[in-house]
Amino acid sequence: NEAPARAFAVLQLAARWETTLQQGLKAPVRAVNERISRELHDIAQATGLTNVDRLIIEVGALISAMQGLAVSSVLIEDENRTHAIQVALAAHYRDCLEASLP
Repeated sequence: NEAPARAFAVLQLAARWETTLQQGLKAPVRAVNERISRELHDIAQATGLTNVDRLIIEVGALISAMQGLAVSSVLIEDENRTHAIQVALAAHYRDCLEASLP
């Protein structure tokens, strides 16, 4: 929920309508996604996690949810709701990790 992360989320949202911005963001977003996938594969191999492909999808979903939450929390201004959503996301992610343990 830091300012740079919120700004990046806003840029991604704006890229839906601004094709020049969309083209400019594609390579950096692809590079980040590839790095996350590579690091998750390394972690999975080192720790014996299974179903790394599902884990990669779950991490992508978590990142997307957090980006949306970062934007909407500024507008909603309901700290209790934002915290409850963060707790629910953390629980889901923890469940996913536990399901990936050997």
